[in-house]
Formats: sequence, structure tokens, C-alpha cells
Amino acid sequence: MFRELCTKDNIIKQIAEEGFFSITYRADDEMGIRYVNFKAESNNRQIIIGVNSVDKQVKLQQAFKFLKEERTIFSRIAALSEDFFAIYTVNLEDDSYTVYKTVMGERFIGENEGGDEFKEDIRQALEKLIEESKMNNKIQIAIGLWKKLFESAMS
Repeated sequence: MFRELCTKDNIIKQIAEEGFFSITYRADDEMGIRYVNFKAESNNRQIIIGVNSVDKQVKLQQAFKFLKEERTIFSRIAALSEDFFAIYTVNLEDDSYTVYKTVMGERFIGENEGGDEFKEDIRQALEKLIEESKMNNKIQIAIGLWKKLFESAMS
């Protein structure tokens, strides 16, 4: 692809039309496979060519695109069902995860947006939820007992 696009005629034509010629491609050299940007401009007397590594920028753009796609998918799922509090995407290789929450899920899950230890974080969250549930049950029982005591005292 590079050889077909980077001909002298193509470069001169593109510079005449756009003012510059630029292409980003994957190079395989002694540094390994990486993304490289080739750019050519002219000052009417000569063509100036620059080549630089854009590997980090391209990989960041790809990661950002992936995140946007994930968020779009979550938004569509959330729109279809009001029953979800959150959806977790888990990387099974390293146990990292991302949490996409609905407004209702924010109350139950809190501020957590993700982490590196899905199983451990979920275990701790469930233990906390169970403890809170037990405490709420005890409070409800105590309120019921106080009501009965109050009612019997009043009669």
C-alpha cells in the first residue's frame, strides 16, 4: 500500500491540491511493527519530507474508539431496560473491569468506575450489601418491637 501511494507523481499531485501529502502506515523495521506518519510539503523550490513515529497516538485513538463503542452499547442496553443497575465488562485475562451504571445503580454501587480485581471487589461489595441488609432487617424488627411496646403501653 505504501509503495502504491507514495509515488513521486502522487506526492506532487497531492501537494498541489491540498498543500501537503500525509499518510499513516504500519512500518516493520528494526524497532518492530509500529505506526509511522510520512508527511511531505513544498516551499515551491523543494519538497520537505518528515517521518515520525505516531504509534502511541494511534494506539490511544484506537483505545478511545473502543471505549466510545462500549459506552454506546451500554447506553442502548440501558435504554431498553430500566431494571439494570449496572453492567460490568470484565477482562478475563487480567481480571480488570469497567462499570457502566444507570442513575439508580449509582446509589447501589457508588462512585466505582472499574478496577483491577473484579472478583475481589465484587466479593467485598456483596459482603457489604449483605451486612447492610442484615442491619436494615434488625432495625425493622426493633421498630416493630417499639411499636408493639408503645401500642400496648397506650392501651
